[in-house]
Amino acid sequence: MVSYAFSDYESDRLHDMNSVQLFLKLKDNKMLPTRIVIKVRAKGRTNPKAPYGKCYSVTPEHGLWSAAKRAFRSTWAVVGEVDADLGMEHLNTGQYAIAAYRNFHTNPIRKLLLPFLRGVTNINDPEKTSIFGVTGVLTSNTPLTTSACWLRLRHVLGTLDWYEWTPEKPLYEGSAPSHNCHSPAKT
Repeated sequence: MVSYAFSDYESDRLHDMNSVQLFLKLKDNKMLPTRIVIKVRAKGRTNPKAPYGKCYSVTPEHGLWSAAKRAFRSTWAVVGEVDADLGMEHLNTGQYAIAAYRNFHTNPIRKLLLPFLRGVTNINDPEKTSIFGVTGVLTSNTPLTTSACWLRLRHVLGTLDWYEWTPEKPLYEGSAPSHNCHSPAKT
């Protein structure tokens, strides 16, 4: 199952950021979708922790399957931009860039790694307002408010804790481990 919850985040007054779940099954070594659940907050209730008004559960045989896939992909796109691209890639990479710049003076890996780190970190400061600002791409093209985008980013960065991290155990003999490289933060 893949699950993205947005009930903790404020949406603009016109739209809502749905919470979604995608259920999958393994068949013939392929992951196939079996159901999509979409939770929508009550009409006019876009504040954090607002109750859900409707919950839709759609299967591939259902006439609304295309619409359910579109709703899931819309949420997935926001997660990709906020969580993965900005949070995990750009901001999380900053700590490794600082260490690399300080320690890789004569190391041969410097020529390979530093151009990548420079490219990732150079966009962090000047682009933050064009991505998260009041008129930024995410706040203009998603239902999330500017403060909700920043809060989501803070929550994501809080999960990037390597304390006691170990690779996942294989699900079965011969399976490849997933690439989920972060564990919940310890409190």
